[in-house]
Amino acid sequence: MSEVIIPSEGTLVDQADTILTAIRSNGDISEDIGPPRSGDFIISPSQFETWQTCALKWYYYKVEGRPKKPSEAAAIGNAVHDVLDNWNKGATLEDLQAVADLGEIHPVVLNYGFEGEMPYEEMTKQIWSLALGWIRAGHKRADSPEEERTVYLFTTYDGIRVYLTGRIDGQILGGIRPHLIDYKTSGKRWSQKKADEAVQPGFYGIQELILNGAQDIAFTFEVLLKKPPKCTKCKGKNEDPEGCGGSGDFGERCQAGRFYFQHVPISVGPHEMRLGLMKILQMADSVLTLPKQSRYFVAAPGMDAQNCGWCAYVEGCWTRTGRSA
Repeated sequence: MSEVIIPSEGTLVDQADTILTAIRSNGDISEDIGPPRSGDFIISPSQFETWQTCALKWYYYKVEGRPKKPSEAAAIGNAVHDVLDNWNKGATLEDLQAVADLGEIHPVVLNYGFEGEMPYEEMTKQIWSLALGWIRAGHKRADSPEEERTVYLFTTYDGIRVYLTGRIDGQILGGIRPHLIDYKTSGKRWSQKKADEAVQPGFYGIQELILNGAQDIAFTFEVLLKKPPKCTKCKGKNEDPEGCGGSGDFGERCQAGRFYFQHVPISVGPHEMRLGLMKILQMADSVLTLPKQSRYFVAAPGMDAQNCGWCAYVEGCWTRTGRSA
């Protein structure tokens, strides 16, 4: 199969439709094209989110290779993902509880190699409390565990190949269409609007179209709630661990009078896939046409220099503006 060459002219919609037409005709030609070469562009949902948040942050992390700023939230979130992946791979609740009872520091926490305001032991307790509480609250085991996938998308007019990569947290099998799962462990409630605007459904929908010819997919964000709201049926008064049978807007199940997680569903079809490709094209056009020098990548508005302290690269921003901390 030949490469899908995107012309230098045309709107994002036209270019996205060109790619979609080629994908539907060719299917997955990643093996024919071969793995990414030096200088090719590999995009993922998290990479797009970083670039969208702050182009300079993306440059420092992906181009210069500066390390991420470690955080307790990231360590705990990754460790909860690890526990749920073991659950999806067949570990029983009893198996996981036995490991938790050993009291050993979770290896993901150790890999982060830092100890902030929360000691390692306390972070580990919180990890097991969150993950096991999630499972007890009715978290459904995925039929297929997490999987990282990389596919070829298109080639720019000047010969740079663009690939899409990403790790899905799980998949529910047996339905009339693919059903993918993405875990969110920040602990904050999601709205349907936030889910609709998220980049993951469209990106993973594109992958399913390429790999399996799926014209539409089901997608569910499973959101862990660290401050679980009261059940709307029993008003939080039912103390039974099995709950009162009440359910929330997104299928939350009452457990001891509260909702501990959300199921937020998304339906992904051609429209969402087109929007996903337009985002990929937009980012590729931006980062591939700029010289790989930090001065060409703009910090997020209002976050440069004196106002910024939320990422690992604040010193670079200060240096660019001649300020000092």
